[in-house]
Parts: sequence; C-alpha cells; structure tokens
Amino acid sequence: MLSTLLKFAFTVTDKALKDNKEDVLVVIVIQLLRGIPMEMTTWFRIKALTRADISWRTGSSYIPVITFAQATHGERASQRMKGQIKWRLALIVSLV
Repeated sequence: MLSTLLKFAFTVTDKALKDNKEDVLVVIVIQLLRGIPMEMTTWFRIKALTRADISWRTGSSYIPVITFAQATHGERASQRMKGQIKWRLALIVSLV
C-alpha cells in the first residue's frame, strides 16, 4: 500500500511540474487526500475477504505478524457438504 501511495505521489509531482504549477506541494497534498480513501477501501476489502489481522511482534515494531481467523461453523459445514455431493451430480445441476 505504501508503494502505491509513493508511486501516486511521484506521478502527481511529475504531472504538476510538467504543468508548471507553482505550488507543487499543495497539488501533492490534495491529490494524496483524494487517493488515500480509495487505497483504504481496497485495504479493508482485502482484509475482510481474507479475515486477516496484522499486529506487531511483541518487543519489536519492525516485524509484522499476520494471523487469520479460524473457519466459522458455516464454512466448515459448507466444506462437509461439498465433500458429500458427487461431482457428476453437481455438474449436471449446474448445466441445467
């Protein structure tokens, strides 16, 4: 996410310099404020889909620890049902 924001900032700076804008810093700040919400919604979507939680290792602020939530009862039940259904029956039902 940080690399995307930096790339975005450099692109905006380059565009502002080509357009001969006098207040390049103002343009960068405005463009970053426009781009951050989109980056954050993407981040939250990925986090919700993977059910990941990012924390930092105790005693160190440099090592991230990624943990994933356990499967819910519904997910486990769905996996059991998939294992019981014959693949040919599933194929026929999906084609009809």
